[in-house]
Amino acid sequence: MKKYVKYFNASARGLIIPDTQLPKAAAGWGVGYQYVDEKDGEYQVNHTTGTYLVDRVGNRRLVWDYLQLTTNPQRVAQDVQVVLE
Repeated sequence: MKKYVKYFNASARGLIIPDTQLPKAAAGWGVGYQYVDEKDGEYQVNHTTGTYLVDRVGNRRLVWDYLQLTTNPQRVAQDVQVVLE
């Protein structure tokens, strides 16, 4: 996971939990996912692509979709500033 998330951002963090806990954790964060079998025995995971703004005590404050992050960085910066204050 550590190697995988570095492709997106050097400071990104991935979540690793037991498979039995994944459905509850995903639902709690509003994440959708689906395993897709590949022909060679491998699999890929399709999933939602939200980016979460979490405050200092661990509360989810905002979720941005990919388009919001790429088309309105000023708004994202404002959102982060509000949560930091």
